[in-house]
Amino acid sequence: MDRYFGIPILLAIILGLMFPYTAIEISPYGIVFLFILMFNAGLGMDWQKFRRSTGRTGQISIGLILLFILFPLLQWLMAIFLVSDQQYVYGLVFASLCPVALVAPHFSRLQGADAEIAYLLVLSSMILCPIVVPSVMYLLFSSSLSINIVPLARYMLILTVLPMLLSYVVTRYMPRLCTRIASFDAAINIAALSVLIFSLFGTAAGQIGFSYLDTKEILMLLGLVFFQDFGVYFIARFFLKQQFNDQIAEAIAISLGMKNVAIAAGVLLVYDPRSSIAPALAFIAHAFFYTYLGRQRRIERTTD
Repeated sequence: MDRYFGIPILLAIILGLMFPYTAIEISPYGIVFLFILMFNAGLGMDWQKFRRSTGRTGQISIGLILLFILFPLLQWLMAIFLVSDQQYVYGLVFASLCPVALVAPHFSRLQGADAEIAYLLVLSSMILCPIVVPSVMYLLFSSSLSINIVPLARYMLILTVLPMLLSYVVTRYMPRLCTRIASFDAAINIAALSVLIFSLFGTAAGQIGFSYLDTKEILMLLGLVFFQDFGVYFIARFFLKQQFNDQIAEAIAISLGMKNVAIAAGVLLVYDPRSSIAPALAFIAHAFFYTYLGRQRRIERTTD
């Protein structure tokens, strides 16, 4: 099923274009599907290995610096030279600053990489997101769209602590239920992510109307969001393998290459719908990136 992970996402995007008003109706429930994705990610964790991984602050710190500083700056520089509309640039940079996608541990595990490192990057990036995003956006654009940090922080808290605790309880005390749910791991991720993308992409299409947008600008944005997935992944993978073993390098590279752009799309649809175009288009890149990873051969497992 992982080999065709991107197909339901592409279908969700097409359906979002066809039925935008249905998407708008279900968009308030987006947090439910994000919660499901986070809970499902926790069920696959080796919690003993996860506890040991929490001491690897150096690897996590490098991942976070690349995630929140170096690659967003690179994408900002590319965007200001390639895209003329500042609202598009704003949305693209916001998307590049989003936390790691909740399916990163799933794809890390699929590749035989260090899923616990990916899960730690998901948690830490979501905790830092409410602080980093407004700060960096203000430095780069002299504006953060007056994004209120408190609701964003509360949102991130709901999507980190609660599903993490719930997944730990199920894994620790309900092993049979955990095993049963884990057998549908890919299907749960695909279903939850597809519905989430349908609601957000359809809402963006309904509020903005893609047919009225400048074609050249949209093509530039598409190229940049594909770089945000594929380009970041391959560049990070190349350099990280000079420093870490294949498992760690692959997990960090996968995490850097997939951002939880649903957060940017959801926030910008409220504050500045036109800026939400870039994170909405990023769902298209995700569909191809997830399919690419799903078709790759697993790396050899090594011990730390």
